[in-house]
Amino acid sequence: MNKKTTVRIVLVLSVVLLAPLSLQAATSVNSQARGKDTVMIQSILSDSQAYKKATEGLIAYFRDVFMKTKLFVDTYGDIEWEDFSEEVADSIDIFRDRKMEKTRYNDKQYAFTGMIFDELYTEISVDKVTGEIKNIVIEFM
Repeated sequence: MNKKTTVRIVLVLSVVLLAPLSLQAATSVNSQARGKDTVMIQSILSDSQAYKKATEGLIAYFRDVFMKTKLFVDTYGDIEWEDFSEEVADSIDIFRDRKMEKTRYNDKQYAFTGMIFDELYTEISVDKVTGEIKNIVIEFM
């Protein structure tokens, strides 16, 4: 075998032996990238999950914070939560505010606005990934 033939054989063997490794590495990287995308997509809350979290968050905030304010007591009296809980839950009327999501939260949070008892304006945001309540506003109109 001459030197030229030996070099060709080495090159061919190198390509044949290294090509599967390169393909395997590329496949692994692509699989990892797809896996990350899949995880991100799976971890984003759906609209209905965010709505449920927002409603639960409003009820908890109303009960634990808003009902204890002087403004609430002066307006509604000293009411016990047990006597008032159903009315609060039934009167929550919120909707998703996509414009607020884009302008205020850079599409990282769901935003809901609406009313409670047709006289209390409310805003609430829910983190799209963690589901954590971020901002709550309840105020008289």
